[in-house]
Amino acid sequence: AVLPLALGLAITALLLLMVACRLRLVKQKLKKARPITSEESDYLINGMYL
Repeated sequence: AVLPLALGLAITALLLLMVACRLRLVKQKLKKARPITSEESDYLINGMYL
């Protein structure tokens, strides 16, 4: 019963890291004060669901 729990925690941690990295990239793009195009927003949304 320990193995599934450990796997679940590891997957959750990986997903949180991916989300944090994407948020960091979005903040860097916002710092450049460049408007986000529809293509970039679609890419970000698709990236979150991958």
